Amino acid sequence: RIDPRSGRLWTVPALDAEEQVDDASGEGRKYVFYVVATDDGVPERRSSSALMNIFVDDINDNPPAFEHYHYNFEVEENAPVGTVVGQVSVRDADRTEANRKVRFSLRGRPEDLFLVDIDRTTGQMNMRRPVDYEKQSSISLTVVAENDAPLASPSISGRPPSSSAYQTEASVIINVLNVNDNR
Repeated sequence: RIDPRSGRLWTVPALDAEEQVDDASGEGRKYVFYVVATDDGVPERRSSSALMNIFVDDINDNPPAFEHYHYNFEVEENAPVGTVVGQVSVRDADRTEANRKVRFSLRGRPEDLFLVDIDRTTGQMNMRRPVDYEKQSSISLTVVAENDAPLASPSISGRPPSSSAYQTEASVIINVLNVNDNR
């Protein structure tokens, strides 16, 4: 829409970088159109036109989503420190890499957190300590994926601002495999 007196331009509804169809350049975030201004001149009306290029910047307006709600992994008992247990992964619909950036963390019982660590950027889970099957046959954890809250104001994004980060969770069960270590 355009205000006929001020020339101020706005959109209804708000534009979303992820909802635009890619253009030939592959950017898919550009709107091109002409604006024509006409006066009420007497005896002759005059007009002028301008080509408008509107670029829509991505904001962090989409939360991350795990590819699965539940992950099952296995690790042999007494696996050495650093053994890779598995990896969780998320999708984020934001267009730019900066807005898709996610941090991973673990929640759970202290005795389970003592055994497993997660890489905050990749979601790869590793053993922090060896585990004995005869003492613990499984490890139960919650993986949290979080990215920053949107920085845009509601007048720009059309959505209310948030002061907290976007978070999502998935459960992880690591089954400890018994190895014949009792002779």
